[in-house]
Amino acid sequence: MLTTKNEFFISELEKRMRRPLPGLPAQLRMAPADVSERLHVPERAVPAAVLALLYPHKNRWTVALIRRSSATTPEDRHAGQVAFPGGRMEPHDQDLQCTAVREAEEEVGIAAETLHHLGALSPLYIPVSGYLVHPFLAWTADRPTFRLQQSEVADLLEPGLTDLLQPQSVQHRPMRLVSGVILPAVPCYVWEGQVIWGATAMMLSELLWLVNESLNA
Repeated sequence: MLTTKNEFFISELEKRMRRPLPGLPAQLRMAPADVSERLHVPERAVPAAVLALLYPHKNRWTVALIRRSSATTPEDRHAGQVAFPGGRMEPHDQDLQCTAVREAEEEVGIAAETLHHLGALSPLYIPVSGYLVHPFLAWTADRPTFRLQQSEVADLLEPGLTDLLQPQSVQHRPMRLVSGVILPAVPCYVWEGQVIWGATAMMLSELLWLVNESLNA
């Protein structure tokens, strides 16, 4: 059961989701490099979806993230990185929200019937994979019973939203791309030694923008 404080936060977040999203300006705060490729989405972009799940845990609102397993093929460009649960849309998915929920069920065992959906965040094109990713926001009243898909998920991360909102959580670090190129000062979130950067950080930046407004309403 939610506390009064938690109910107030969800109520404010629901109201905020009914207003225009911050969109690209929020995402670009954590962009790793030149963003010109992201501004023009090609027709061949592959539709994909992720689930940003919020739930109360250890007396704070928490977001579920995963660390992907190490690469099994040379084509896996996101192996070992921190991400939201999600993946590409399949022909049997009714819509992209169904994709996000299905992938979350498969990857971390989240039960679809426990989800309270808040709506879609701003989509983000990822040039390196060719995916157009649609993030969906949901919450549960209690911490889910997670079950990790060992072939794809190495670990579960549960950062508190207020932790990620702390100024010291945003850092700039060098990052090595799959191509071997090293970007010298990439904006990222750092939580308990885990580095969250790239598309995940950009989507998380928009989420935290909304969370901050809701907490301060």
